[in-house]
Amino acid sequence: MLTLGITGGIGSGKTHLCKIFQSFGIPVFYSDIQAKLLYNEPGFLKKIALLFKDPSIIKKNSLNRQKLSAIVFSDKEKLKKLNQLIHPKVEEKFQQFKVQHAQATYIIKEAAILIETGSHQSLDKILLVTAPKVQKIDFLKKRNPFFTKSDITKRMEHQLSDQQKKPFADFIIHNDVNSSKSIIKQVRDIHLTMTNLALKKTKI
Repeated sequence: MLTLGITGGIGSGKTHLCKIFQSFGIPVFYSDIQAKLLYNEPGFLKKIALLFKDPSIIKKNSLNRQKLSAIVFSDKEKLKKLNQLIHPKVEEKFQQFKVQHAQATYIIKEAAILIETGSHQSLDKILLVTAPKVQKIDFLKKRNPFFTKSDITKRMEHQLSDQQKKPFADFIIHNDVNSSKSIIKQVRDIHLTMTNLALKKTKI
């Protein structure tokens, strides 16, 4: 079994591409969703409150997401500390996912900060999803009407740029809604490449 990492900046359309891979029968592990699920665990919330020495992060036994975002997206070091707390837990979940899908030809790990955390080093191939900045901002505003352009820009600034990520990528898909290139065809081509690579590995 091979592993394919899918990454890209916020609003680039990673989830859309992952859904296409799933339509081909490929299991996808959504790191960002797993990270958010951690916030439902009382013990994990206490760790966050202790980490930032701010009990107001927890409100009625739930995470005050607005408060946490205001803290970490205005301080790179605090964001780094939060990721160091979350990443090992998400990695544990991914290892369990690998065992559950051990018979798959290949599996996918989706993560916005795959390269930033160093997770890409344990994966066989990396697919980078890029998109025009204006398109990303429009998409994120529609997904979360409470986001301002400043909120979105702050989040983008805390991730590596597409140019910085490109040297780590084995495949790149530019998800431009104005492009004539078929996203489905591009995904299918990568799917066939991954399938062939997995079959060759099995024969060795």
